[in-house]
Amino acid sequence: MKKYLINSILFLFLILGLITIGLLLPNTSQPRSIDYSLLKKHEILNTTKEPKIVLTGGSNVLFGFNSKIIADSLKMPVVNHAIHAGYGLKYIMDDLLPYIKNGDIVILAPEYSHFLDNNRLGNEPILFSLTVKPNNIKLLSLHQTINIATFVPKFSFDKMKSFVYGTFVKSKKSSSNVYTEFSINSNGDNNSHWSLENQKFEPYKFSGSYNEKSIELLLNYNNIINNKGASLYITYPSLCKTGYLINEVYIKQIEKKLKTSNLKILGIPSDFVFPDNYFFDTAYHLNGKGVIKRSQIQMNLIKNK
Repeated sequence: MKKYLINSILFLFLILGLITIGLLLPNTSQPRSIDYSLLKKHEILNTTKEPKIVLTGGSNVLFGFNSKIIADSLKMPVVNHAIHAGYGLKYIMDDLLPYIKNGDIVILAPEYSHFLDNNRLGNEPILFSLTVKPNNIKLLSLHQTINIATFVPKFSFDKMKSFVYGTFVKSKKSSSNVYTEFSINSNGDNNSHWSLENQKFEPYKFSGSYNEKSIELLLNYNNIINNKGASLYITYPSLCKTGYLINEVYIKQIEKKLKTSNLKILGIPSDFVFPDNYFFDTAYHLNGKGVIKRSQIQMNLIKNK
């Protein structure tokens, strides 16, 4: 029994050691993932001294705007801070807050999934972001840590495989840089797909239950941002018409909850529902034509707020 216990403990330490090694390995892939664009976005935010408009949320925002259209019309610099919905509302906003200054306007377009279950806390993509900026681990709450803990072993072993491939196998050049750190422009928009043909995608049905804590979280950020002398506005994500129709019950529930909150809301969900052929590769990712349409709508909503 004693020998079995010792062997079990040694095996556990071996597994923990391998996981730790995987987490600490450098990223040797070239080009690196879109997560690494966070560093450039932080640089843009940090060097934009005058009052600015910041667009944030998940990839519906990353793929959804031509910030220059808004900037030229409103005569204010515009920065697109968004990367991935899987970071969760809390991580997205906590990452952004240090860069918000007096006079700034924050336009947050959460994905609808952020209002369901515990999705506001994020999941595996946070681990990718922490690889890019390890210091951001201080932003995580206990609940977030618990939420992503189950993804750590798989993430670690995937990093090992990626390290071996990136170090010893010649990387193939991608035909496009749609999901790499180089896919953003000087405003932080992902513009690499604007002239590309649409990819096939299947709109999906949302799952989960509405969670009031998402609104509570937004109200807390609203107070923090107001105390900085800035303003927070909530708007809705772009969504293809087919995706809207199969998820209308969820969307109307979320819209009703936002309407009865004390948050400042720009527009209604249908303002950002576009034909399926306006989308590039998912129900949330607009193509070049869709980006122009949405940017014009958002610009008018901000102008008339």
